[in-house]
Amino acid sequence: MRYVAYPAGFALASLLFATGCGDDISSPSLPGPLPPQVGQVEKQQFLLEDGFALRATNLRLDFVNPKFSNIEVRTGEQGSGRAAAANISSVVRPFGSGPLAWEVGQAIIQIDAFAPNDASLVAAVNLGGETAGITLQSVESGQDSIRVGSLFVSPTASPLLQFRVDRILSNAGDTEATLEGTVTLQAPTLDGVLNTTTGESSSASVAILDTGRFSATFGSIPVSQLPSIGGGITVGNCLITTDPADPDPGQGYTINITVPPPFTGSTEVSGAVSGTDGFTADVSGTIDAATGIASLTPTIPGGGDSVRDTITVSEPAQCVGTVEITF
Repeated sequence: MRYVAYPAGFALASLLFATGCGDDISSPSLPGPLPPQVGQVEKQQFLLEDGFALRATNLRLDFVNPKFSNIEVRTGEQGSGRAAAANISSVVRPFGSGPLAWEVGQAIIQIDAFAPNDASLVAAVNLGGETAGITLQSVESGQDSIRVGSLFVSPTASPLLQFRVDRILSNAGDTEATLEGTVTLQAPTLDGVLNTTTGESSSASVAILDTGRFSATFGSIPVSQLPSIGGGITVGNCLITTDPADPDPGQGYTINITVPPPFTGSTEVSGAVSGTDGFTADVSGTIDAATGIASLTPTIPGGGDSVRDTITVSEPAQCVGTVEITF
């Protein structure tokens, strides 16, 4: 399998054409609540049927008043601009015996902001960072329901993404659900920040999007029919990713494994890598108790064009399985 990754060489200038900067963004506001679909009613919680997950392709993220770590932006009633992305793939599923996982597919969030002198600022962040997406985990221990107030948080600091569910709509048979709530995101910009008024581009910066809303309508689907979209592949009860997510021919990579809580038995992870070019290596690592992530060593050297590497996890028991990547 070959992961989907954002292409290298991305240029901010391409966003100026692709996103239509002629829209009025001088005083943006967040969208209001979605109207209920036919047969939907508001509920305090949504119960996932055993063996099922929720899947959506229309997740939308909207932010107002974006900020940057090293660049001043406009303050006051007009605010500093907006950021948005739409039609993002998304899945809410059980994650082993631990809390629910919310997988968010890769997306580019366009940021249109203003400097204090009203100069136009343009930037973008890659939702998922170096991977093909990002997986959030519920802070609640239950794995069969989403509640009003449920909080989902990314296990890594970059990007730092958080969803809080404020509203749930579902039909009588609980075969679909609309979820809405607040979202916050901190992530490095792809190519710094471009001042379109002066043509100057800043150095790398972190975008701080702390005022936002999300919305999506999900349909119920058997977990057995659902591959992972959150930047890796689910093997057993664990998530296997590589960094980079889609290694080019000749490009080395590291293997990361996310293990769902609670941790039982050994915290050691071990396995092996074998390539169709004859390469073999043993890999191992230790689970970080704070994040549930184990980064395996050594780094695997890149194979030639079309070479396939098979990653086999042999320990712990809940992660046993294989993953294949192609250069």
